[in-house]
Amino acid sequence: MLHLRLPTGCASKKSHLCFGVQASLGYFYQNSQAIPLSTDATDLPFQWNQKLFVPNFGFGIYAYGARYFVGISVPHLLPDQLRGATGVVGYNADIAHLYNYYLLTAGYVFGKDASIVKVRPSVLLKYQQGLPNNIPQCDIDLAVLFLERLWIGVGYRTGGGQVYYGQSAMIFAQFKVTPQLQIGYSYDADLTAISHFTTGTHEIMLGYDFWYDKKRFVSPRYVKYF
Repeated sequence: MLHLRLPTGCASKKSHLCFGVQASLGYFYQNSQAIPLSTDATDLPFQWNQKLFVPNFGFGIYAYGARYFVGISVPHLLPDQLRGATGVVGYNADIAHLYNYYLLTAGYVFGKDASIVKVRPSVLLKYQQGLPNNIPQCDIDLAVLFLERLWIGVGYRTGGGQVYYGQSAMIFAQFKVTPQLQIGYSYDADLTAISHFTTGTHEIMLGYDFWYDKKRFVSPRYVKYF
């Protein structure tokens, strides 16, 4: 992965434009011959083991200033099907397929620099080719910052065309213990039929910034602390 950050020539000298590229190589292995067959022992998809290398490239652009951030990225740029030399794995093209994936994010911090409370609405739009009805999934969040130390927020995730999963509601909190140490928690509650079988997802985050430089500008995703 390669990352480049450049200052922009706009009115705000604190604005920056970032570029990033990535490359990866995945390895897919399917041991078909190890699967016990109870009906048809001559079923073609189970006659060969599959070994396949899947390359991928991605890129992203991210701009931020003192109060805003906006970015777009394509982490999976190369569409590919899981087809080996025999083509057996690709029999079902809808399942054995790696689709393009696109992300768009943006947010803004409201409140004066000296304000005790600041508000940051943000949105994350996710689109993957092959989704039902080509409807993108969207995360809408609203976070409140107290004393530039504590984030508390709520969010809503659309189903992105999915009927039985994907739609959910979220609550989260993040506390800056020191300029370098932060802890966070989030809870994701499903709002679809799957909620009858799950109580939701809990996540705990612990982060630490090494080689911390107090003079550097911090992204408005976090605002400035201390």
